[in-house]
Amino acid sequence: MSQINESAIKTPGVYINEIPSFPPSVAQVATAIPAFIGYTDIATANGENVLNTPYRIESMAEYQSVFGGDYIHEAGDITIQLDIANSYALDNIVYVRRYLMFDSIRQFFDNGGSRCYVVSVGLYGEEVESGDESDPAGSPGLRVGVKALEVYDEPTLILFPDAAMLDDETDYYSLQQMAIEQCAKLQDRFSILDIKENIDGNTWEDNVQSFRDNIGINSLNYAAVYTPWIYSTYEKEIDFEVLDGHVTDIASTPVVINLAVLPVDSTYNDLVTTLQNNTADVTNVQDTIDTLCDDGTTEFTSLLDRFTIP
Repeated sequence: MSQINESAIKTPGVYINEIPSFPPSVAQVATAIPAFIGYTDIATANGENVLNTPYRIESMAEYQSVFGGDYIHEAGDITIQLDIANSYALDNIVYVRRYLMFDSIRQFFDNGGSRCYVVSVGLYGEEVESGDESDPAGSPGLRVGVKALEVYDEPTLILFPDAAMLDDETDYYSLQQMAIEQCAKLQDRFSILDIKENIDGNTWEDNVQSFRDNIGINSLNYAAVYTPWIYSTYEKEIDFEVLDGHVTDIASTPVVINLAVLPVDSTYNDLVTTLQNNTADVTNVQDTIDTLCDDGTTEFTSLLDRFTIP
């Protein structure tokens, strides 16, 4: 319904002026556009390097075309700790190297997200660093990614899932304070933070208290923290070589546990022994080829690459 502009009437007659009963309809707009800052497999769009550059994506497929896939764990990245005295019960899993960006993006799109920004501050294999925003080339890291967002108007949420892997707690809280400061300065965005819950020996209550003691008191209305960490059901493919030799007991002087002698059943033990022998054979063959071919770059090496352990 519309109202009549009486001053625009040019001819006499009877007119009905209808008053709207309902308020104007509200057009649907995006309520939040997050920006994820972290480490990726690659960072190339249309042949151009997009490291430390906020890049807008609208699907998981687009993310993978620009930033690649999930991190593939290598030997030494994971240590599994068992309690020998308690029938080899699982006690802890320790990650030496881990990246959380890929799964965070997956969860965003799997839960109905439509668009977001991604800022890759480094590639897999690099240490997760806080960095120095005043020296992006010489000291890259998460702070450089937060700084890069400052000149972009569209992002309304700041997230950096890989920050949980920072070794230094001081760097961790300093990064969170930097994000909050940017939100308060621009007043058009909000920070989503995590409590650092992967500190050895700390209880959940210890970690919460540490966050409260270190986050500061400035502009906290521009941030929210979520706890505890969520557990996803995403499957991970981890090669046998990643775990073999990296399963230990929890004694004060831990020893490596041979997976082939775990008290499960003979079929399992035989399978592990076969895998161990195959792994050793591949290593021996590779060493022999490298010796015969000097640098190992001949066609023999490329043929060996096709031989994989199931």
